Amino acid sequence: MSIKNTIPLFFAVDDSYAPYLSVSLTSIKENTSPDSHITAHILYSSLTKTNIEKLSTIADKSFEIKFFDVNVHIKKIKNSLHTRDYYSSATYYRFLIPHMFPKLDKGLYLDCDVVLRNNIEALYNTDLEDFLVGAVTDEVVTDIPLFSSYSEEFLGISPKNYFNAGVMLLNLKKMRQLNILEALESLMSKCCFPVAQDQDYLNILCGFDVKYLPLEWNKTAFDGSDKLYSPNLIHFKLNFKPWHYDNIAFENIFWRYAKKTPYFEDLKNEQLLYGFEEKERDRKGYEHLISLAQREIKKASMPGYNPPIKYSLKRMGI
Repeated sequence: MSIKNTIPLFFAVDDSYAPYLSVSLTSIKENTSPDSHITAHILYSSLTKTNIEKLSTIADKSFEIKFFDVNVHIKKIKNSLHTRDYYSSATYYRFLIPHMFPKLDKGLYLDCDVVLRNNIEALYNTDLEDFLVGAVTDEVVTDIPLFSSYSEEFLGISPKNYFNAGVMLLNLKKMRQLNILEALESLMSKCCFPVAQDQDYLNILCGFDVKYLPLEWNKTAFDGSDKLYSPNLIHFKLNFKPWHYDNIAFENIFWRYAKKTPYFEDLKNEQLLYGFEEKERDRKGYEHLISLAQREIKKASMPGYNPPIKYSLKRMGI
């Protein structure tokens, strides 16, 4: 098998997200060319033996699944990580990839709540040129005025340039050269981003070193978007989750692959048991997110405010 057909994928997961990861992995496997070889690297700090065994059943000879405990690697910065609500420290594991896999010069990071409809090889083979990352502009930021203002006024990033970190083509060689993990440590000591956590850090650090990819490679499952788009990759982020709610855009695609996973009954039960209390928690969580964004925008209106984009790797001359 030729090296050019080997595609290294990376996921960060904990036990709560293992069922959704199984759907993502299954969708990728089902759409992979026979000429390609996938190696899915699963990064975790806590994952039960049962979940490792279940996820491993998805693998075959051309679709490898390997598990990597990050506890030793995350130890240095673990106490500095900023998290809130449903976020866990797992969202920061993507910063470890260049360091943990020094022989790889390129990789593709995916969130666990994405589903593929076409061959991932086309995305992986995108020429990154000398950009640090390849990513898609975040629709939540471009389409929701409050978050557009947050990006523009507080972070100092034009909404059309703010990318979603759930799908990222990574220039691992350049990340190592720039020591992005050390840069993250430095930035965390200067700024705390309560709205989008690690995604804000990534946007600041990579701010002027991004190759923007077509929306078809990271389409949010907004209401009605399945009537307007036929994307290659669907992202079930925020509250657009078919395992919690009915009538979510592209839900039929999610359940098509979910049926082929060892977690199908678990996912159906989760949807069935997701009642008023859980949905009310989601509603309050979104209201809290809005209030956090409003608070940060208010800070940006203060005299002498200096947006965090000044800490981007390019602006710092790194």
